[in-house]
Amino acid sequence: MQFTLLDDLRLAREFDQRMAYAMRDLSRRSGPVATYGYGPLKTTFLFGPEANEFIFRNSSIFRWRGGFETLIPLAGETALLVSDGPGHDRRRTLVQPAFQREPVTGYLGVLLDKLDTTLDSWRPGDRIDLYRIFRSLVRSSTIRGFFGPELAAHHVSLGADLEVVLHLLNYSLPKQQLLQTVPNPFWRRAKAALARIDRRVRAEITRRRNADDPGDGVLGLLMSTHGDGLAMTDTELRDMVVSLIVASYDTTSAALSWAVYALWSDRRAWARARSEVREGLGARTPELGLLRGLPYLDWVTSETLRLYPPAMAGARKADEDFTFAGHRGRAGDLVVFSQYVTHRLPRIWADPDRFWPERWDRERPGYRHPSSYEYLPFGVGARRCLGSNLARAEIAAVLARLLQRTDLTLLSRDVQPTGFTAMFPRGGVTVRVDHVRAPLPVG
Repeated sequence: MQFTLLDDLRLAREFDQRMAYAMRDLSRRSGPVATYGYGPLKTTFLFGPEANEFIFRNSSIFRWRGGFETLIPLAGETALLVSDGPGHDRRRTLVQPAFQREPVTGYLGVLLDKLDTTLDSWRPGDRIDLYRIFRSLVRSSTIRGFFGPELAAHHVSLGADLEVVLHLLNYSLPKQQLLQTVPNPFWRRAKAALARIDRRVRAEITRRRNADDPGDGVLGLLMSTHGDGLAMTDTELRDMVVSLIVASYDTTSAALSWAVYALWSDRRAWARARSEVREGLGARTPELGLLRGLPYLDWVTSETLRLYPPAMAGARKADEDFTFAGHRGRAGDLVVFSQYVTHRLPRIWADPDRFWPERWDRERPGYRHPSSYEYLPFGVGARRCLGSNLARAEIAAVLARLLQRTDLTLLSRDVQPTGFTAMFPRGGVTVRVDHVRAPLPVG
């Protein structure tokens, strides 16, 4: 379906203000295919699980790099998100060991330690924007857990600069392209922030190269692993550091905020989750191995990621002409698919807008397991997010700790989704602290 110029202008405004809702409205009006815009700003939307399968199964046609070009100034030319081919595959293989069970256990421990410190500072009556808290918490623990204490010492200034750039990148793709092309104060501030980020990260890389031992963590792993015999360059290392920090905290902090919003909005679900945590964990810290004993919290995590997938959309650039659902696309077209739209299709999901963790109970009569193209909060196949297991563990563990140690009243109502790099709650998620319990000794 192609729209008129007036339709395009209205859609452009909607995408900047309410991107998730705009895509869902577009899919309802147009069906599986819609296009809007003209020339270099033209966008083709392919909606639904069939579209997702078509895009993911045709990686030779749809390239990641072209779809995420606006992220290159921040993520870097060699970041996994924006690269294709052998270079991407080599770098992905090198970093995969950092997301195995033992390192993930360590990262989760850092996060929970920092969370306990944060909870210790809360007092009854405090009003807390959890989205703001989670962004700082996950970012600082990611930098510390992934890249060590030296870089973590600068997490406040790094975070401030990252926020400047991410603010610019949370507009729709056409607006991002304009802001990075036409001189403006927003882009000038972003470029200055990028320069400071580069200097700080490259200084840490240089420090480690000059040391006798590159150290531990992800950066140490990448500096000591050669894979095909070729060491990673400083540029590859810089891009890996920055992109992993951003990918880890931008999406996870949003997902955590949505999880609290959804769970604390439903008193029945909240009560069941709290009961499971108290019976299943007792006084124990919700470490990775213990989360397996909390199936309902796992359903809560899955349901949160269905309703509020942090990556609500993905983009590709077509390398050649293609045909889908009767629509003929051209080489060079920007193609967008949407996890958010797919996850709320009534033909796939019963009562799709309802927060219902029990839908993930495999023992439930009528349970139907969704396919990889119907439920894809972390992507599909060889390009599935490397940190998906860590993200799920972080969501479940933080929810468990909040249920163990706090009594909170949700103050935010009718929170609207916004953003592009990650779908976050507009205006945050505000709670009132009613009570905070001290961590209980084990044994």
